[in-house]
Formats: sequence, structure tokens, C-alpha cells
Amino acid sequence: MGQRPDEQLRALVRAQKAWIAYRDENCTFEDELAFGGTSIGGNYSACLCALSHERVEDFARIRQHLLFGN
Repeated sequence: MGQRPDEQLRALVRAQKAWIAYRDENCTFEDELAFGGTSIGGNYSACLCALSHERVEDFARIRQHLLFGN
């Protein structure tokens, strides 16, 4: 990557903050699609879980690439 570890960490923190904002806005939007139905709140929680799980998988892939170059 050509960056020092402290620069990489700052970039990761910026990216993660932007991702969290995206996740929260996206899940709010999906939850509002229920239009007051009984699934309001449940949609939000399910969305948070699903997107957070995907993010964990992203980090596992990135880690694999950094450690092994695959």
C-alpha cells in the first residue's frame, strides 16, 4: 500500500466513519419502507445486522489480502 501504518489507520478510521453513516442512513431508509407497519424497528435491526456482517466479511477479505496477497 505504500503508506505508513499510522496513515493507514487514519484512512481506515475515516472510511469506517463514512461506512457507519452510510449503514445507518440505508437502514433508516429500509425501515421507513414499512410505512408504519408492525415490522418497523425490526427492519432496522435486521438491516444493521446484515450490513455489519457484510462489513466483517470485508475486513476478513482485506486482512487475507494484506497478509497473503490473495
